[in-house]
Amino acid sequence: MRDSVGEEARARVRRVAAGCGAALLACPALGAAEEPEAAVPRATITALRLAELPEDPSSFTTTLETDAFAGEHRTTDELVSRSVGVQVRRFGDEGRRQEVAIRGSSPTQVVVLLDGVRLNSAQSGSVDLSTLPLSLVDRIEISRGGGGAQLGTDAVGGAINVVTRRVGDEPIAEAGFRGGSFGTWRGSLQLGRRFGQSDLLLGYDGFSTDGDWEFQTGEFEGDGAIELGTPGRTLERINNDSESHAGLMKLRHALGDGFEATLSNHVFFVSQGQPGVAPASGFVGGQSETAHERRVRNVAVGSLLFEPEDGWLQQAALRLFHRYERTRFREPAPVAGPRIDTDDRNQSLGAKLSLEAEAETWGVEHVALATLEQRRDSLVSNQFTYQRRWVFGAFLQDELGFFDRRLRLTPGVRYDRSEGFGDRWVPRLGIVVEPFTGVRAKANVEESYRIPNFDELFFPDKRTIRGNPGLRPEEAFNWDVGIELGLETLGPLSDVRLEVAYFDHDIENSIVFQSINAQTLAPTNTNDAFAKGVELSGSVGFRRWLRLSGNWTHQETEVRRTEAALVGRADDEFSLRLEGGLPSRELWLVIERHHTSRIVTDEAGSTAPARTVYDVRAALDAGPRLRKRWHRGPEALRFTVAANNVTDRSVRDSRNVPQPGRTWIFGLEVER
Repeated sequence: MRDSVGEEARARVRRVAAGCGAALLACPALGAAEEPEAAVPRATITALRLAELPEDPSSFTTTLETDAFAGEHRTTDELVSRSVGVQVRRFGDEGRRQEVAIRGSSPTQVVVLLDGVRLNSAQSGSVDLSTLPLSLVDRIEISRGGGGAQLGTDAVGGAINVVTRRVGDEPIAEAGFRGGSFGTWRGSLQLGRRFGQSDLLLGYDGFSTDGDWEFQTGEFEGDGAIELGTPGRTLERINNDSESHAGLMKLRHALGDGFEATLSNHVFFVSQGQPGVAPASGFVGGQSETAHERRVRNVAVGSLLFEPEDGWLQQAALRLFHRYERTRFREPAPVAGPRIDTDDRNQSLGAKLSLEAEAETWGVEHVALATLEQRRDSLVSNQFTYQRRWVFGAFLQDELGFFDRRLRLTPGVRYDRSEGFGDRWVPRLGIVVEPFTGVRAKANVEESYRIPNFDELFFPDKRTIRGNPGLRPEEAFNWDVGIELGLETLGPLSDVRLEVAYFDHDIENSIVFQSINAQTLAPTNTNDAFAKGVELSGSVGFRRWLRLSGNWTHQETEVRRTEAALVGRADDEFSLRLEGGLPSRELWLVIERHHTSRIVTDEAGSTAPARTVYDVRAALDAGPRLRKRWHRGPEALRFTVAANNVTDRSVRDSRNVPQPGRTWIFGLEVER
């Protein structure tokens, strides 16, 4: 099966690449072509320089600028889930836990960073995207593919770096407010200003919801799939209220002579009921009426940056960071078993030194990057004995540019030493070929790994679930290859982009919770597993008033010993976005279609059904008109009406957790 999947995927890549090659040869600016007849006007074609991450130029990367979605009142998980190669697992409606997987990985195999600081805790590994409100975010960088050499443990599927807001040349004064279905409210405020050599940013985001939407219980079919709508019942989601608050403070000061110091602090708090997965049984559908959770996380960072005006050293940076996270869960009256009262406190304290240098030797350009990192992860819990782990990492990479950087090779290697798991060397090699501006081919070969987290190792024996101190790290071999095309103009079309990529992950010692007896689950190292597939994404604009973008991800996953698909992975995801309106963005409309195929939700083979969801947004910006008429007023005054899941589709996700149906949003944004 594995070989046939690979041949089919490679055939798709060859067909798409052949089509791209034919298109390129037909472009006068990019390849040889016959002169058109005089009666036929020549199309204007201008190449577009393709963006990349400076520290990882060969990676397949998506950068989401939040300003491009102003007025849409999106959430972080919504933007991330619409990106190629990415799948978000939702444990309910907005404000509930949202975990991200990349290229067939599990959420514990994706590193999530906040301004470069790792958010993955040593206890559970995965990160909740709902704790990162979009109003405090400047951009989101998604790197698809193994990142073990650059980031160390956990980066098997890729990495996501969430970059928070900062003050630019102009002051910041922005406010947003929206309300919607099920008693949902969100408000935000950002103020920022430069004072001489210093600038200060303060931001706040608040959210609350009653969460009392209705859902269908459905019935399980013989193959383990849950069939929604027939002949199950319609119930109301109970104990689903949620309230959260987030704050951001960022202070930057220019010290002179190329030195700059920054202090930042990001805090998040949430208090919410926990109704559970809601299976199709019982008076309230199996929901918990008493479970409640409180979480708080604080990320503090202090950094010193040095950028000399000349010389081979381009940048030196020292960063000190501290992440504290506390989770308190209580269930006084569970459906079965004694009351539950847990209190977990995770901390991560560390430092990172990075150096970047440029030089040229014998006609070869070098861009070298070196980092040293030391951190200490710890867990204090009323469930566990005290746990601690020291991790040291050193990374060295050299980007070699040949033929005026038309060909670039990026070899790199990482040395890690993790307490309890010894030493590890992680190599990688990236290749970038750019024969013409706007045409680029990339390929990567790299290793990655994931050491078991504290839950997997030391979770106390509760008869139904326990840890396994004998677990070995997951190890993966990753490779990918693809091509990118970018044209600034193509006749009446603008900003034309196309990317196609093939990826392959082979994972050894995959960690999966399995039954070790009739009553108990425990994590075990299973036989090898793999994930491979094809990614296709593109976008095109038409005369500045219409833009179409979309992506498709197809993947195959399998545990070789059982030939079963990996839990939580969809074979196909497809997103399509059409937006149009006035070029000034005073009035615009957005229509989105998002399709997800069936998802295996547990090791027994149960599945959540395939779903197709439509979202619609309409926005009006009255700010420019007010300023033109009265010569004063806000830069932007946006009014928004939106509907998610317009067709009111019954949806389940993750471990068959129900999702809300049609949701209305009414919003207002003001920018000075």
